[in-house]
Amino acid sequence: MQTTERDRSATPVPLDLRLLARLREASKLSGLFLILLAVTVLVGWIYEDDMLKRFSPGLVTMNPVTALCFVLAGLILCTLREEEAAPVWGRGFALCLVGVGGLKLVDYALGWDFHFDQVLFHDQLRHDRLTTGNQIAPNTAINFVLAGLALWRLQATRARFSLATQNLCVVLFCISAVSLIGYLYGEHALYRIAGRTPMAFHTALGFCLISLGVMLAQADAGLARLLTGPTSGSASARRWMPVAFGLPVLLGAFRLWGVARGWFSGEFGVALLIVVSSAIFAFLVWKDAVLLDRMDREKREAEGRLRQAYEEIDLRLREMAAPLYAVNDDLKAEVARLKSRTPSQADAERERS
Repeated sequence: MQTTERDRSATPVPLDLRLLARLREASKLSGLFLILLAVTVLVGWIYEDDMLKRFSPGLVTMNPVTALCFVLAGLILCTLREEEAAPVWGRGFALCLVGVGGLKLVDYALGWDFHFDQVLFHDQLRHDRLTTGNQIAPNTAINFVLAGLALWRLQATRARFSLATQNLCVVLFCISAVSLIGYLYGEHALYRIAGRTPMAFHTALGFCLISLGVMLAQADAGLARLLTGPTSGSASARRWMPVAFGLPVLLGAFRLWGVARGWFSGEFGVALLIVVSSAIFAFLVWKDAVLLDRMDREKREAEGRLRQAYEEIDLRLREMAAPLYAVNDDLKAEVARLKSRTPSQADAERERS
C-alpha cells in the first residue's frame, strides 16, 4: 500500500537520541536543585536561621511541609529511569503531594482550621514576623495537586497521558510565574489570594523547577516535542518562545520602575509599553517571515535540482537501453513471423535446411 503525502506529513520526525539523553539528565538536575533548595530551607528551620528560610529579609518564609514535599518531588525526578515502570514509592510520593494540596484546599474551603502544616516548628511559625501562623498558601495547595498529578503520570507510556501531564505542567508553571512576576513588580495581589498566606518566592521557584523537570523528562512527546524537534517549526518556537514570555515582563517592569522614579507618567508608560511591544513583535514576525521565506526558496530549489537530476538519469537510462529495445523489437517481429507461417511453408523451410 502506497504512503500518501498526508501520511508522510503526519509521521513524527525522530529526535536525536543524544539530545534526549541530555534533556533527561537536565530533568534529573532540576530535581537535584529542588532537593537542594528544600534542604536549605529545612536547615534554616532547624537552626532558626532566618536568611535560609526566606533567602531575603523582605520575603515570605517557605513552610516546612512545603519543603518536605519538594524533597519528595525532587526524589521522583532524580530517580527517573528510562524504559522502566514507575516505582511504587515514587507514585506514593506523588500521591502525598496531591493529598497535602487537596487537604489544604478543603481546609480553606470548609474553614476547618486543621493546621496540619503547622505541626513542624510550631513555635517558629507562630512567631513569624511577616506571616503570623505561616500556612501553605491557597495557590501553593493548588500547585501541589497539579504537581502531584503530573509526577504520578510522569512515566506514562501512552501519548494521551503524556499530553495531559504536560498540560498540567503548563498550568503549574503559569501559576508559579504569576507569583514570581508579582515579586518582581512588588504587587502582592499576584502571589497572595484573598488575604491568605502568600506563596513564598522560593516556593514559586521550586514549582517552576518541577514543571521544567517533568517537561524535560518527556521531551520526546506531547508539547515538549515541538520545542525539542529538528523541524523548522521547532527551531522557530525555540527562537521566539523566550522572547514572547520574557519581553512583556521586562517591559512591564521598566514601566513600573519608570513611573515610580518619576521618569514619566503612568498613562505615558502604558502607551510606551504598547508601542514598544507592538514594534518589537512586528520586527520579530518580519524576521521570522524572512527566515521562513528563505527556507522555502531553498527547499524549492533543492526540489528543482532533484527533479532535474531524476530527468537526466531517466534520459541516460533510456539511451543505454535503446539497443536492447531494438533487439527486443526484432525478436518480437521474428516470433510473429514464425507464428504466422502455414504448415506447408514450415515443411518447405525444413527441407531447405
